[in-house]
Amino acid sequence: LFRGEHDSLLRPEAVPGVLQRGVIRKVAMSGGKPNYSLIYHLLRLDVNVVVVGSTPPIDGVVSVAPDFFEAGRLAVHTLNEHGHRQIAAVSFPYTSRETYNGNLMWEGFCEGKRELGLPAGDGDLLIHVGKQHSSAPIEAFLALPNRPTGVFCFDDNMARVFGNALLLNGLFVPGDVSIVGCNDDRLNREISPAYSTVRLPCLEIGRRAFDELNRIAVEGRPESHESILLPGTYIDRGSVREIAPATVSR
Repeated sequence: LFRGEHDSLLRPEAVPGVLQRGVIRKVAMSGGKPNYSLIYHLLRLDVNVVVVGSTPPIDGVVSVAPDFFEAGRLAVHTLNEHGHRQIAAVSFPYTSRETYNGNLMWEGFCEGKRELGLPAGDGDLLIHVGKQHSSAPIEAFLALPNRPTGVFCFDDNMARVFGNALLLNGLFVPGDVSIVGCNDDRLNREISPAYSTVRLPCLEIGRRAFDELNRIAVEGRPESHESILLPGTYIDRGSVREIAPATVSR
């Protein structure tokens, strides 16, 4: 009933009765692409809505989300601080440029490179296009004339997939290629060796969403849309090596 493709304005009877009858007055919506029709229907029912993880520009709604743009920028700056200047990005279907988080991470990645005076363009993005082409990123990486020494993967799972692909092709992390993932998911914290990552503040986002629901229940919904972005932090887990600056022989 809460799938993104279900139109709650055309079929409001599908929305659970506890919402229709006003038993539940505060809702935190989480997941992928937000269901706009459901949000509008809930607002009509005078339900307070906080959207978690994305920022749909709907008046009366508060959004609490990670700062995905800053995550991409932070990854580039971190790799550069360790001496890397050839830096690429790896995406996955659910973090592609067509998704909310993937597009923002890509924009932040490019902005970080421009700030550092590094060229940024579509050639920097190695895309995983689906199960039938799971080797696409590593094939694209190996085909590059100047292979990057640092890679930012848009999530930790992609970092593991890409790192394993490097190993199968005789390349080691971080000896040959440094990798930074994103999220700091549970598996990344449990495996060894783990991958350095930009930790997204998921617990903090949940707490802030709860606080915002209680706040707007007392103060009332905002007239316009309010967006709260919480920054990520870099976690060093040993998958980024230091590269000595190049020297010019005389």
